[in-house]
Amino acid sequence: MSEAVAMALLILAADYLPVAAHGARTFTLGTYSGVASMFVPGLILFVLWTVVMRVMRTTDSAILGQGALEYSRIARATTFAFGLFAIICELTQYTCGFRYLIFTYPVGLVTLLLIRYGWRRFYCWQLDTKKLSQRAIFIGDPHSISEVYGALHQQLDNQFDIVGFCSTQTDNHSEEQLAELKRRFPEAEIHDNWHQIDIMVSLLQADAVIVTVSNQIGMNDMRELIWRLDGLHVELLVAPSVANVTGRRVQMLPIAGIPLLKLEQPQHARTHCISKVVFDRVVASLLILLASPLLLVCALAIKLDDGGPVFYTAERMGKNNKPFGMIKFRSMVKDADQMVAQLKDQSDGNGVLFKMKDDPRVTRIGSFLRRYSIDELPQLFNVVKGNMSLVGPRPPLRHEVEQYTGLVGNRMLVLPGMTGLWQVSGRSNLSWEESVSLDLNYVENWSFMADLMILWKTGRAVLTSDGAY
Repeated sequence: MSEAVAMALLILAADYLPVAAHGARTFTLGTYSGVASMFVPGLILFVLWTVVMRVMRTTDSAILGQGALEYSRIARATTFAFGLFAIICELTQYTCGFRYLIFTYPVGLVTLLLIRYGWRRFYCWQLDTKKLSQRAIFIGDPHSISEVYGALHQQLDNQFDIVGFCSTQTDNHSEEQLAELKRRFPEAEIHDNWHQIDIMVSLLQADAVIVTVSNQIGMNDMRELIWRLDGLHVELLVAPSVANVTGRRVQMLPIAGIPLLKLEQPQHARTHCISKVVFDRVVASLLILLASPLLLVCALAIKLDDGGPVFYTAERMGKNNKPFGMIKFRSMVKDADQMVAQLKDQSDGNGVLFKMKDDPRVTRIGSFLRRYSIDELPQLFNVVKGNMSLVGPRPPLRHEVEQYTGLVGNRMLVLPGMTGLWQVSGRSNLSWEESVSLDLNYVENWSFMADLMILWKTGRAVLTSDGAY
């Protein structure tokens, strides 16, 4: 645990490095360079920035490694600090402060985010080498243990090293699942009596105890568990019976000694906000201008290849199941749609999705365009028109939507996107269930910072051709 504490201190130091550098620069300029007018606003901003970051808990262990939630808190804290600074400048009629702010705000925010990103990558590397992994004992039924561990492992590899299990069920079905856990984690100790958890923690030198099914342990049992862990310097983590809910949608309300979780409603309505609409259309327009030479080259190559049309307009279902024409560079032969029926048995897709890894309909030029997702660039015109968003669920076909059941239809509550969680999480390598789960997760937990992170990751996924075919 000493290494984990050291890492936390390093992250704390990394957060304050830009602030300290700003303070040192301000002091130097004000004292030695004769720019005395910059010293006062710089000192005020230095103090505000430091205090606000501390108050808004930008190094809270609950958000470390949480991606969008972590970065958005840093951005909010920095924006709030600079907003206070602007108000002070207005009240004191200090006009020089605004010029100072225009330069310092973007530079300071970007520097802070990049430093946190760098430390986060280093932290993940430390976890991969298991230098910072926590030795964990899981309490629950075998099925819930497997589910919770899988979710934790997917979010941050090797954060927990399973050293023991305490099963809360002993029926035949659970015995089979327990045997499967033993095969997955052969070195883990298996116990069927969690009442001896204190002995297990001491013997296995555990750092954390994770309860995966809290409804199988009553209030009195939970109190007993807490007391049994008293003085052992071990973390107790309890997984509630909710999933795919981001931290900012969850609030803890202790009422009458009972910790209640308050869950905010899904965030799909926020995707309609004016900031997302403006961002989509402005960025899409700029990208069209920047990519116009590439678009012209691709159009010429497609035309010279087989003389067919440059663009292919495919019907897709948009927000609220409204159909629209999605524009792409044509990457297949002219009669590709008529060949679907005879190729359906060879589909590599899952569920209702038709996909082929070695699709014979793809042209020579089309293969290159698909590898780097260049064929999707014309969808920028759909974004400008308002049919699509830069980030959102995958745009489905009409016959796919007709087969939706249950909650799957909720992915149609927002505009489909050129990219999304499905794009940066494996693309065509994903199963149907995984793709739907990611889309629903996006709809329920949307945030502007999450969109920015997805766009950042999309570039990396495209360059590596991960899951593209």
